[in-house]
Amino acid sequence: MARQRFVREARAASRIAYPSVVTIYSVGELSSGLPFIEMEYVDGSTLADVLQRNGAFDPLSAQRILEKIASGLAAAHDQHIIHRDLKPANVLVAHDSGDVYLADFGLAGIIETGSTAATKLTQDGERLGDPRYISPEHLRGEPLTEQSDIYSLGIIGYEMLSLEGPYGQVSSRDIAAAHLRTPPRNLSDLVEGVPRILGDLLMRCVSKNPEHRPRARDIVATLDADTDHQPVPEHRNALVRFMLELRERRVYRAVATYAAAVFVILQVADLVFPPIGVPDIVYQFLVIGSLGAFPIVTILAWVFDLREGRLIRTSEPSKRTSSRARVLLQVIGVLLSILLAAAGAYWFLG
Repeated sequence: MARQRFVREARAASRIAYPSVVTIYSVGELSSGLPFIEMEYVDGSTLADVLQRNGAFDPLSAQRILEKIASGLAAAHDQHIIHRDLKPANVLVAHDSGDVYLADFGLAGIIETGSTAATKLTQDGERLGDPRYISPEHLRGEPLTEQSDIYSLGIIGYEMLSLEGPYGQVSSRDIAAAHLRTPPRNLSDLVEGVPRILGDLLMRCVSKNPEHRPRARDIVATLDADTDHQPVPEHRNALVRFMLELRERRVYRAVATYAAAVFVILQVADLVFPPIGVPDIVYQFLVIGSLGAFPIVTILAWVFDLREGRLIRTSEPSKRTSSRARVLLQVIGVLLSILLAAAGAYWFLG
């Protein structure tokens, strides 16, 4: 019976062909009758080892890994396969590339065609898997579905961000009761800087009701759409967040372009004006006017985004920094631009 289960589950998992799933090349039996699986080798560590070694992930890194895991689950679910034992020890992180691989479908079940129930390759009532990550319906002995994997994914997400599950440091004796009855904690109460969209998504993943959990492909779509707009974690200081905001708004590019243009114009004027008899006062006004406009250009570059190759009025303040820190840094930036303009005028007119 155990050998039959091994072969059937291994062959089922071999149907999954996806970059973030460990590939199973062949399944068979040795001459001695011992079954074997030939699979892809990943030079890396398990996610469990990474968490133990490095601690919690920042929200952006956690979001990217969760997206990879969810995409692997989606590929498996498309083949009517559920993992049934999703946990950090079954997620591999490659050492060199940082790529993420979903491994060990040894406890996977095949979802019955046209049904929401899973064909149990284990005996009725037998519960396999780490109790810290199994779903409430698994504990109740109910048929498992794709959404059981989603529950496990949600717990992994909590651990990646807070090093704790959604129910805190629950003892092994009480973990089953927590899965069944304890409401999950809000991630924003545990970790600063977690984007609301990510926190809400993980809360839905660990819903007691499987119907309230998102599908794997919905998770991938949500996380992929949010990656480019990921807020900078709050633990970064205000200056770093402000500098990133300047880069996003293309302020550096606008200021550098203006400064280069002014330098070229003043150099040309310095060469051309004397031979043709242009009064010095004209050159002085040109210097003062062009450099004096430097702070104005800086402010305009801040107020208007230069994204998509056109001016876009910033409709709302950025959320990267607090309003007080932003105002202070803006004032400092304007004062520095004025000082730079004065220094430039002194150099050209000196």
